[in-house]
Parts: sequence; structure tokens; C-alpha cells
Amino acid sequence: MKNKYDNEENESNFMILVVSIIYILSMIYFIVLFYELIHSIHWDR
Repeated sequence: MKNKYDNEENESNFMILVVSIIYILSMIYFIVLFYELIHSIHWDR
């Protein structure tokens, strides 16, 4: 029983890790997109 519990805990930890990585990547993507938008507006003027 203990082994099964450990496996489930590892799977949940892995899911948390994957979700946090996706969240960080999306934050970086939006920051870059926002920066590019400001940069293009700055160059237009």
C-alpha cells in the first residue's frame, strides 16, 4: 500500500511541476509579446 501511495504522490508532484513550467513559459511569452508591442508602437511614432 505504501508503494502505491508513493507513486500517486510522485505523479501529483510531477503534474504540479508540469503546470508550473507551463505557467512560467506562458508568463515569459506574454512579457515578450507585450515588450514587442510596446517596441513596435515606439518605432511607429
